[in-house]
Amino acid sequence: EERQSLEAKLKPAEEKFGDSQKLIAELQEELKQANEKEEQLQEALRLAVEQLSAAHTELDELRAKSQEALAALSSSAVAAAEQLAAEERAQRVEEEAERALEERQSLKAKLKLAEEKFGDSQKLIAELQEAASSAA
Repeated sequence: EERQSLEAKLKPAEEKFGDSQKLIAELQEELKQANEKEEQLQEALRLAVEQLSAAHTELDELRAKSQEALAALSSSAVAAAEQLAAEERAQRVEEEAERALEERQSLKAKLKLAEEKFGDSQKLIAELQEAASSAA
């Protein structure tokens, strides 16, 4: 009877202890999985930080190159504007030279006409003087 009483007490204790051992094992497995997941997340975070740092470095390099390109472009734009202004000045000088040449040619033509007229007048005056001398 005493033995049966002890066995009856032992059975719930074994069940309880067995459940506790099972629960402890399950919790240890969950803890192990959580630790592994944390390690994976820490590694992913480390890689993300490295990538972010590399991206910042690349962005800084691109900014520097962009500034250089902008300065070069600005310089090129200034040079192009100066070239354009020089070409426009050259065009104006060429146009003025053409107008001066046309004016010169016009004056030469007028001078030729005047010389022809003046030459005829001189010839006529000489002929009249000679005729007057002959008549006198």
